[in-house]
Amino acid sequence: MLPESAPAPHPAAPAAAYPAPRLYIDGAWLESASAGAAPLTDPATGDSLGEVPLAGDNEVLAAAAAAQRAQADWAASTPLARFR
Repeated sequence: MLPESAPAPHPAAPAAAYPAPRLYIDGAWLESASAGAAPLTDPATGDSLGEVPLAGDNEVLAAAAAAQRAQADWAASTPLARFR
């Protein structure tokens, strides 16, 4: 039981409040072109929140290539610079 001073649980935001999910690859938000989507469920309530895109082979390869290109600069940066 919640103490009287506890705030009421926050109701789930309506599905329309969430933007359409996309993949973030190489600094750009992209639509999934090949792999479909998976259901997204609120773990606290079991309610459906919508779907998240799945990355297909081409998206995974593009993300890996972008990460590889960025790695040298990232590794050469200081922890403070990475934090910012």
